[in-house]
Amino acid sequence: MTPPLAEIPTVLRDIAITLVRYRLYARRPEGDLPDTVKDDHKEALRQLRELRDNRLTLGLPSTQKDVPEPGEFRVRSRPATFGGRDGLLEKY
Repeated sequence: MTPPLAEIPTVLRDIAITLVRYRLYARRPEGDLPDTVKDDHKEALRQLRELRDNRLTLGLPSTQKDVPEPGEFRVRSRPATFGGRDGLLEKY
């Protein structure tokens, strides 16, 4: 599978790093997060909102057309074991 972008924009990379840093600090048992980590997290969320609302761009050239998904997906599944009228749970 090919990534949707040939080159990752710096804006997205920096936002991802900031969000991961925040989550790693949040998992520490010591408690409070440093103010710089909190501030950077708020800024990253603001940038994501601006990207969503088209007030901030990724700096990529616009193609003005949808990019088709490569290939097709085929899905198979087994019959339900536990659920349904004849499932194992109905025998109890």
